Amino acid sequence: MHARRRAADREAEFLRRTEEGPGVTNVTYDQIDVQPLGDVALVHGVTHYTRDGAPASTRYTDVWRSREGRWQAVAAQLTSVTAALT
Repeated sequence: MHARRRAADREAEFLRRTEEGPGVTNVTYDQIDVQPLGDVALVHGVTHYTRDGAPASTRYTDVWRSREGRWQAVAAQLTSVTAALT
C-alpha cells in the first residue's frame, strides 16, 4: 500500500511541475550512448541545464520502440546528479 501511495505522490509532483512550466534554459547533452536491440533501443546520457537560474544535471535512461516505422519513447528514468559532471 505504501508503494502505491509513493507512486501517487510522485505522479502528483510530476503533474504539478509540468503545469508550472519547466523554467529550463541552456540545455546540453553529453555521454550519450544508444544501444539498438532490434525494434527497441536503450538510450543513456546526461542532460545539463539551467532551471530557474541554477545549474543542474540529470542522468537518464530512455527506452524507445520502433512501431509502424516510427520511434516512440515507451519509458524513461531520470536521476538528478548532485555533483557537476564534465
